[in-house]
Amino acid sequence: MSVAPETAEWCTSRDHPYVTYNPLLDRSYCRCGHRQESGAQPVDWEAKHEMFHSHPPSAPCRCYLPR
Repeated sequence: MSVAPETAEWCTSRDHPYVTYNPLLDRSYCRCGHRQESGAQPVDWEAKHEMFHSHPPSAPCRCYLPR
């Protein structure tokens, strides 16, 4: 699997935190897919927030509203 260099750099610099769980495969993944483990592993919520949101954790989320 090929990932963008920016994704690999982001993930490597954070020691490959678990940010995704796929219940159909019962596997947890880091952002670049290098680190994988069976079952639901503890998610690094700070890293996941950093990936999907453009506001501080305590601010209201408007990231998914249509523009």
